[in-house]
Amino acid sequence: MAALLAVVLVAAVTSPVAPAAAEDPAAADLPSLPSAPGPGAPGPGGDRPPVGAPATGGTGVAGPPTAGASGEVAAAAGAAVREVQAVGAARFWGDASALDLAGRVVAIAATPSGAGYWLATTGGAVVAFGDARLRGSAAGIGLWEPVVGMAPTPSGRGYWLVAADGGVFGYGDAAFRGSAGGIDLWSPVVGMAATPSGRGYWLAAADGGVFTYGDAAFRGSAGDLALVAPVVGLAATPSGRGYWMVAADGGVFTYGDARFLGSAVGTYGDRRDVIGLARTPDGYVVVAADGSSVQFSNRSAPVARPPVQVGFVAAATAGHPTAAGWWVAGRAVPDTVIVWQPGGLRGDTEAGAHRAAAATGARSSTGHSGAVAVVGIERHGRPVVPLTPGWRLSFSAQAVDPVALSDMLGPTVTSVLRAGEVVVGARTAARLGVAANDAVRFVGWDGSIQARRVGAIGGADAVGDTELTFSVTDASRFGFVRPASVLIWDFPARAAIESATAQHVPTGQIAVDVSWRDAGRDEVLSTARLKEELGEFQFRPRSSGGDPDAIDQDQGWAAANVVMADLPILGPLRCHRRIVADLTGALAEVRASGLAGLVDVGDTRRNGGCYYPRLIRSFQGGDSGGALSRHSWGGALDLNPSYSRFGGTPNMDPRIVAIFRSWGFAWGGSWVRPDGHHMEWVGR
Repeated sequence: MAALLAVVLVAAVTSPVAPAAAEDPAAADLPSLPSAPGPGAPGPGGDRPPVGAPATGGTGVAGPPTAGASGEVAAAAGAAVREVQAVGAARFWGDASALDLAGRVVAIAATPSGAGYWLATTGGAVVAFGDARLRGSAAGIGLWEPVVGMAPTPSGRGYWLVAADGGVFGYGDAAFRGSAGGIDLWSPVVGMAATPSGRGYWLAAADGGVFTYGDAAFRGSAGDLALVAPVVGLAATPSGRGYWMVAADGGVFTYGDARFLGSAVGTYGDRRDVIGLARTPDGYVVVAADGSSVQFSNRSAPVARPPVQVGFVAAATAGHPTAAGWWVAGRAVPDTVIVWQPGGLRGDTEAGAHRAAAATGARSSTGHSGAVAVVGIERHGRPVVPLTPGWRLSFSAQAVDPVALSDMLGPTVTSVLRAGEVVVGARTAARLGVAANDAVRFVGWDGSIQARRVGAIGGADAVGDTELTFSVTDASRFGFVRPASVLIWDFPARAAIESATAQHVPTGQIAVDVSWRDAGRDEVLSTARLKEELGEFQFRPRSSGGDPDAIDQDQGWAAANVVMADLPILGPLRCHRRIVADLTGALAEVRASGLAGLVDVGDTRRNGGCYYPRLIRSFQGGDSGGALSRHSWGGALDLNPSYSRFGGTPNMDPRIVAIFRSWGFAWGGSWVRPDGHHMEWVGR
């Protein structure tokens, strides 16, 4: 969904209510380092080995045939996480968890009998299990882009691999019919499907484009649609006269004789967690990153299934050729620890986190975060997003070490960052229509105007929701240096790293978050998700006035989105129209519960409020990294600010907190640096 930005802008009228409180900037946009390795959604890049004939050679692994385990895998506490999960009538034939392969498992394809399958990795390695036979692989041939998909031939005596840049590699009786490897793609290829004859195949790109080869007929594409989320998978109908595509939000697109049986939109909230779609004998199944699924059939209502095993992250799915079942391939989620503090890491905190990692033999890396002011996004010299000269967009940004984190970032994002290019987050790319090879112009932290090529569109598994990701080396060239967190991984035991962090990390308003336990704090929306809900606006630093944090905001955006609401208890306040119903409901319930007397209306209206365009304020050391306050959107209410000072002990009645939480607000009093009067809308 492209953002609609006004071209003619004037300075916004200052709100009569000017909240003086500061949100916790780290609560919204920590460096979005992934919890599991993955290449994200790469963009096309550079020259690749020539593709024009069936591929031969390479290395692969023939896995030992394993006794099939039917049904779903039990999520036993402490049980080893399998890299292949069998659902329904599908049987488990083995996985590659004990093998040292190039890259992570990214594709799975079943044999015609359903008594075996192949796994393919991002590095082109292929592993065979059950009655599947190894026919060759692309490992070791110098791929320019990672493998992203796989399709078997109807005979089961061969298979194709497809890379993100559209290169196709055929093995066994899989004949080469053509590829998109020589095309300047606007969006990476994400999957493939073969025709029933085995004499052709389709490729699908993340922007919904479809490429056909051999006897695969073009039946339509989503390439001309403004997609809410990128396409992530493709499956052909049994007749070969149609196909389905699925997007990351669960949306299903049908072409030819492919019947629409339903979609998973809304199943996972506003998360973009769907990883693929597989054909079943009577319909199709949509699978999410946690291994959960929604099965759609032409004979019954949709059936939702929970994750098949805890601690598993899915990457690909394949349907059983003849029975009601499917496989999900992926890997175990590794344990991680992240040490951070509001306002950026102090030197002693950063050093202590690295000492804790070293004490246990773990690996660690510092991430930098903040906001970057974007002044232009262009494609072939033409604006992708029209911006008025002198005005800018605020993007969340992070800088990471691509060498240290290569296993987590994946080969494409790693190579892009090492080349000094920028990775744009998938949510932001979908919202604004940004594609690989676009150019982003922005204001460096040293005041210089910088330009970077968009080398890749990064998925949530690689860069999280962060809008711009740079390498630490490149970011330092324009002054973007703000240590915000230390990620720790590859430690021998949870107890060991918890003991080490307790010993080496200073105490105080510092967070040591572990992946296996809820931190117990109210979560807020990332900047990218907030913009999806409340919109995007242009701004510029205010040249005059007494508030150094105030900004001028696109008045057209404000007029369309910020309204004067007559709220229970508080009376008229300016807020974003999207939150008015929830804010009204919360305050009405506070009044109905006999708690209105606990709200200081004068203090809230005079010192708190909802809408005030400004940067996040910096208090008690540290800084906000230049991020915009959520009050700039009118998306938060500061209630009784004089009673719960920022950074102090919260003094908000817990009954009021519970009511606001039930209406979709996060309470700042639960944060590492408490903001006890701050109620931030996150949606219900």
